[in-house]
Amino acid sequence: MKPKFIKFDKKRPVFFGFAAMAVFEEETGTQFSKIAETLQDMTIKNTIAFVYAGLVGGAKKIKEDIDFDIDDVADWLDGVTDLEKVFQTFIEAMPMMDNTDKATKGSKKV
Repeated sequence: MKPKFIKFDKKRPVFFGFAAMAVFEEETGTQFSKIAETLQDMTIKNTIAFVYAGLVGGAKKIKEDIDFDIDDVADWLDGVTDLEKVFQTFIEAMPMMDNTDKATKGSKKV
């Protein structure tokens, strides 16, 4: 799956795979098994960490330098007028949400 892109200070890649989940886990102290639960009951800190993690994951996915920190992300979110659209982009950037995975495309049901 390719990353999605979102415009903050510039167009940035978003990918929420395992690298991003590890960043989210590190930033929030959330165990992997509890990530879905945490995402359902988001705090401001978790919201910022979620966006930060997805941007770090996107940068790593395309091998781009990570030229921002979590405080930059908080500042960028201050300028967002449609937070729901931001979250939709991040959800679409989760590999498990991709219905076009090449591994399953064209596979036959057994």
